[in-house]
Amino acid sequence: MMKILQEYHQENTFPEIVTQKRIKVGQNDPCPCGSGKKYKKCCRLTEDAKTAQPSQSECVLFYETWYGLMGFVNEREKVIGATIKPVYPNPINDEQVYKVREVLWKNPKLIDDYLDTVTLPYEKADLLKSWRNHYKKDSFFIVDYLPEYAVMIGSNEQKDDRLFGVKGISRSLSDAMQRELPIQLDTALLPFRDKIIYDSFMSAMPVGFAQGAKAAFREMYKNALEHGIATRLE
Repeated sequence: MMKILQEYHQENTFPEIVTQKRIKVGQNDPCPCGSGKKYKKCCRLTEDAKTAQPSQSECVLFYETWYGLMGFVNEREKVIGATIKPVYPNPINDEQVYKVREVLWKNPKLIDDYLDTVTLPYEKADLLKSWRNHYKKDSFFIVDYLPEYAVMIGSNEQKDDRLFGVKGISRSLSDAMQRELPIQLDTALLPFRDKIIYDSFMSAMPVGFAQGAKAAFREMYKNALEHGIATRLE
């Protein structure tokens, strides 16, 4: 995977922050994932099933916990001139929260400081501890959409290719991304109960891959699948 990354970054490409904006796709239009199927026969089925994302109550739990952390980081580091409250939906726009998020991952010890400073319900405190201990911020490739999650190729500590089954948050990743696979992106994967989610932000390269690269990804996927698809980060 590292060779493909190096070759890919030789292009004059710039990351695009993927936010929650949605492009309307017609039922009979080609599916944005590039499968060649009609949208209604492909990713729309996953989106309708709502199995590739947490439940609504879990979504609220994530965002309340996340925005609470973002509010603390912003107050401590003075990143933006606004107060981020632990509520969902949140009135602070994604671009502003992203600036705070970048400060957090440059110094993840801020999670420890937050836990030492506030008293939180057990479930939220436990989530934050799991994020601190098991987050994985890296470059990944989305290579497939399955009914339960999006499949990403990333690297383990030994730099071997491994597969991760990652759920969306408020909606599936196929619905959030809406572009042809494979997709290269930078994000932070987080444990969430018995699932893997991401930290609500993805920086994706808005450039496609030629057929030779796609074939290489299929081979990588096949080889990595021998080790299974990880659905937990612990």
